[in-house]
Formats: sequence, structure tokens, C-alpha cells
Amino acid sequence: MEKTQLLASRIVHRDVEPARVVDDSLERFGRVQVRLSEEDAPRALSFMLRQEITRGDGITVIDIVDEQTGSRSVYQMHDETGEAIITTEAGTQRMTFNADGTVRVGDALAHNERQAAELLHKTGVMAPVSEYSLTVLLDTLYQYLPEGETGKGGAAAAVVVVVWLAGSFFICSSEYTRKGCNTNNGMSTYCRDYCRQVGCACWK
Repeated sequence: MEKTQLLASRIVHRDVEPARVVDDSLERFGRVQVRLSEEDAPRALSFMLRQEITRGDGITVIDIVDEQTGSRSVYQMHDETGEAIITTEAGTQRMTFNADGTVRVGDALAHNERQAAELLHKTGVMAPVSEYSLTVLLDTLYQYLPEGETGKGGAAAAVVVVVWLAGSFFICSSEYTRKGCNTNNGMSTYCRDYCRQVGCACWK
């Protein structure tokens, strides 16, 4: 993704413990300092990444906690079945990524990742997730999930794309408010540039 360079610049410090094997899974614990802009003070978030290493469903779990607010979000992804479960303070949402490119969000069917992101946004489950947490989620994916023929972690990569698109609605909305941008009456060049830099969904 084009936004990875921008996201990497937001990581002030990363402290990750050596991986260890626990109950047939590889676990990593880490603490990340994130700063969204030069004006912001760094914020500490912790994460736990668990990857199944035995034969099975290829389960990956990323658990992120914002140490300042205590907000927690958990992303459980089953690479072989394409199923994903997102849990936040707003509730739990199940998703299924199909081989034909469609995505089921609860009982609704999306024809692509953008539609899936819109459906996920409407569920409200991503509302409590901050831009800090989204940054750590993407950073963890790119740092520690192996590269495969279908990309970084298969279903793990797919669900993160959808989560980021949905979360970007809130990111862009808050940034537009701070900068005086108006999404309803068209965006200024400045706002469009910001949107492109962070990979925002930018739908109205």
C-alpha cells in the first residue's frame, strides 16, 4: 500500500519481545510509541500477535490496547476459511472473505473491499478504534506476517484493508473538521492531498 511509508513515519519507537511458542502458536508481545503529527505527543500502545504454527485453520490474532485510554480491539482471522472476527468496545462483527472476491459482513454481502468497508462502518463496531490503533494494526501486519502468494497473511491482509477503509472514514472526518474541510460540498486540494496520503476512503 502507498500509505505504508506515511504509517512507518508515525512509529516513534517499537519494543518487541522475542517470539515464543505457547500451545502450538507463536506469540509476540510488543509496545509501540505512535505520533500522528509533529505537534502530537507520542502515545503508547501494546499489542499481542498470535499465529498458529501447527496444521489447522491458520488462525492469526492481533490484540491491540491503547494504554492511554484503555481501549482494546481484537482481530481474529482464519486464513484457510477466510473468516474474520472483529471485537471492540462497540461489540463483535463477523466477516467472511470468499474466493470470488466478495465479502460477507454479518448477513450482508459486499461485492468488493470498498463495499465491505462501508458495511463494516455502518455496523458501528469500528467507532471506538482510534487512528493510533489502526496504525499499530497495520504496522504489526507488515512487520510480522509472512509474505505469501496472496499477499501478507491472506485473510489477515484482506481484513486489515477493509478495517482500514472503514476506520479511515472516522480519521478523515476528524481531520477535515480540524482543518475546516467540508466533505459535503467538495474537498479542497489540501484535503484531497491529505486523504490520498493516509489512504482514506473519502466517501460522503
